[in-house]
Amino acid sequence: MRRLLLASALALLAAPAAASPFDELLAAGGGKACFRQTYDEAYRGDRPGQVTSEVLLSFSAEEVHGREGVVMRLMLKRPDGAWYVWGGCGWAEQDVNRGAGGRLLQPEYPLEHGISCHASAGGDEEGGDFPIELIDADTLAVYPGEGLAARDALGPGIVSTYATFERPDLMLPVKRTDPEACRELVEGLGTPIGYPPE
Repeated sequence: MRRLLLASALALLAAPAAASPFDELLAAGGGKACFRQTYDEAYRGDRPGQVTSEVLLSFSAEEVHGREGVVMRLMLKRPDGAWYVWGGCGWAEQDVNRGAGGRLLQPEYPLEHGISCHASAGGDEEGGDFPIELIDADTLAVYPGEGLAARDALGPGIVSTYATFERPDLMLPVKRTDPEACRELVEGLGTPIGYPPE
């Protein structure tokens, strides 16, 4: 009996951890996922002050800095151009909306769990933490917070600056789309430098 209990306990320890909803979302696309949304004038008319007109979001399971992780690449189109954000994301069962010292990242975020992302500013600096709500397998909502490290162009040698967001732009829904829609974004941003993915 004792041997049976020990064998059962060892089997449980050896069993792989249950896949998170984020793992399942990526597995459905072979380790990649692309999301997009354009916000026309009618949509923005219901949200006075929103300046973001399009969001493109890519997730890709990659090895970065010798570690496996999920790389996030994000484009937020605005009247004066676009912001490009890169970094890493992972699933959090709780405290997804909490930063250093338990600080609340975004009051508008409705859940304790979700996709936890951090932007990379380059070098060894973090560029900001923010949550993404996984509404269902085809719908997410990006909550960029009041500011993130971002680039204002694609290509090598672009220095990150600080992108700020006003209240109407603090919740941006996106829908799953063909991965080809993210190709230029992925190739243009390349591999994140500095702060590695989770």
